[in-house]
Amino acid sequence: MNLKDFPSRVLNEHGIQAVHPDAFLLGLYNATPAQMVNLVENVCAQVELLSDENWPVRKLMKKARLPRLGKALERAN
Repeated sequence: MNLKDFPSRVLNEHGIQAVHPDAFLLGLYNATPAQMVNLVENVCAQVELLSDENWPVRKLMKKARLPRLGKALERAN
């Protein structure tokens, strides 16, 4: 999430681009929705087990600073 530490002019010289984790994971979700839903369900189950609290997917993704992924996952349900 520290994109400012990766100047695009330097990265462009190497043919790479820095991407925010939310955009990256949303791209993975769009490419393979079933796998991402399964993965996030497993993560949520672990979080609930460890915290002894119910965590709606969107709330957990927002806390993880992944709001766009959370919104997409919520729409999928």
